[in-house]
Amino acid sequence: MVQTFDAQIIAFFSQYAHQNRAFDTLIYDLADSSLFKGGFFMAYFWWSWFRSDNRSEETRAQILITLAGSLVAVFLSRILQLALPYHVRPLQNSAVAFVLPYGVNPETLSHWNSFPSDHAALFIALSVGIALHRPLLGALAAIWTIVVICIPRIYLGYHYPSDVIAGAALGGAVMLATYYAARHARWPGWVLQWEPRHRTAFYCLAFLATYEMTVLFYDVRALGTDGFHVFKSMISASAAQPRDEPRTQVVHPPGTWDSNGSAHRF
Repeated sequence: MVQTFDAQIIAFFSQYAHQNRAFDTLIYDLADSSLFKGGFFMAYFWWSWFRSDNRSEETRAQILITLAGSLVAVFLSRILQLALPYHVRPLQNSAVAFVLPYGVNPETLSHWNSFPSDHAALFIALSVGIALHRPLLGALAAIWTIVVICIPRIYLGYHYPSDVIAGAALGGAVMLATYYAARHARWPGWVLQWEPRHRTAFYCLAFLATYEMTVLFYDVRALGTDGFHVFKSMISASAAQPRDEPRTQVVHPPGTWDSNGSAHRF
């Protein structure tokens, strides 16, 4: 049933693919744009953080909880991608009636499991976090996530619709669980107390955290993946390297002579 659903949705989008190079390029640029993905979300959180009103401390606590929940969601999605059986993407699946758009490399993301979508997990989690204290804005954020972030990734063959649905369900569930668990947690208050005492360190770390969320931790993941492959290749090379055979030590009895004519004495 899921395979039929995925195939029907992919076939629907594929009828528009490889028809117009400019349109395909636009969809590709949209899917690849960090500004249109995480940039607008992070700009909203920074604006909310510095907005002055009588609920500023409550708003800041909600932002911290939302960002923490979204980090958990994207972390769990990565764990599932590594732990679950490999799910080939539509780009590389000849059994799916997928039409490759212009400008898309068919080997894109071929080394990553497609299920679940970490983009859907992260940005739906952020949308749910926003909706919990601003319902209308959260609904708009969810629509933006579906139309601007998720659908282009289906169109380009990066994900099946079921990947996106699973990622969205994971992100939404993790965010709701995070808000429930954080209702009586003390750590948001500790962070808010730490911020005025160490503003320079706090905002340096906050900038780095929101930047990495904007780019979906791309550079961190790339460094981690490449480092793992280097380490793996070093281990393989070390195991394949021939070892020197142990030398046999000849022990001569006391007072005997060796092949060089040297006497052995005590």
